[in-house]
Amino acid sequence: AVGDAKKLKKFGIRSLYLSATINNVFCLTKYTGVDPEVSIGGFGVATDHSKTPRAKSFTCSLNLGF
Repeated sequence: AVGDAKKLKKFGIRSLYLSATINNVFCLTKYTGVDPEVSIGGFGVATDHSKTPRAKSFTCSLNLGF
């Protein structure tokens, strides 16, 4: 909106960009281990004996142009 652009220029900001990314927030199965498709070594069957939960990641970005 034009009013918002005027407010940004008041602080010397020409452009503003905000983004967010979220990965692995939820899983549709009850499986609680890491990815069983990744084998630790060799060509054997990938088995997961660990109960380490899948990692979640949250990324935010703010880009200001003056």
